[in-house]
Amino acid sequence: MAAPNDPELTRRRQRQEDFLRGTSKINFDDHVDHRVLSGKTAIITGGASGLGLGIAKALSDNGCRVAVLDLSEPAEAGTDESNIESPKLFKCDVSSWESLLAAFQEVMLWSGDRLDIVVLSAGVRSHNIKDLILKRAVGSASTPVKPPSSVFDVNLLGTYYSAYLALWYFTNLESKSDGLESSSWRPQLLFIGSLASYMEQPLSADYCASKHGVRGLWKSVRSHSASFGGCQTNLLAPTFIDNRQGSTKSRGDGALISLTTDVKLGEVADVVAGALRCFCDNNIEG
Repeated sequence: MAAPNDPELTRRRQRQEDFLRGTSKINFDDHVDHRVLSGKTAIITGGASGLGLGIAKALSDNGCRVAVLDLSEPAEAGTDESNIESPKLFKCDVSSWESLLAAFQEVMLWSGDRLDIVVLSAGVRSHNIKDLILKRAVGSASTPVKPPSSVFDVNLLGTYYSAYLALWYFTNLESKSDGLESSSWRPQLLFIGSLASYMEQPLSADYCASKHGVRGLWKSVRSHSASFGGCQTNLLAPTFIDNRQGSTKSRGDGALISLTTDVKLGEVADVVAGALRCFCDNNIEG
């Protein structure tokens, strides 16, 4: 048992208090150097569209080799001749352990056993629990119909599988490190949550629950980075995001919102800027 004045005990208590409070308020006037991203390798789940694609393209533009794990080809992939292989699609169903494991293994072969950044962005839109019940109740038999589980399969189980693999590789790659990597760089694990990770989203029961779950996954590992290759772990929780062209815009969960509503929409670029700041600022953690 540690003595009351044990410096290690004091350090652990202080760290616990820091994580309860969270990172101190960010000064967005502080400069971050995106050049640290050059030569790094990143995996973006769900990187073929939306926020994932925005982050993938930004990383690629800053000299990072980007592997997109998705079922669809990334829009405009390979248009930059200076980085023709990135973003590169590794076709994958994140809700399947076997598919996800095979994709990670392919990426490691492609990157020469290098992995510096993993962004957990794969997600699908919600089902309205009221609509499911009322539509299936009309004229149906007395036996309830099983509700769809795709939102949990992708948003929560897929995120858990992806986080597990990221932490596994970060931990094992550290043990193989030759010590030549810059001491200021730490492997980056970024969870993409949602406003629904913190606030209610009426009747979007599966989406809201899954995004609360993503926040729970992040909180369960964020104070144990030393055990996982010393990685730096953060979560972004975007509000409704304008990532669609035309008369309708898309929420973070993929549902459509009329532009005539009073909902204030965020921009993909704002989320991308937040992600890059997480990657490039050592002071932002947890």
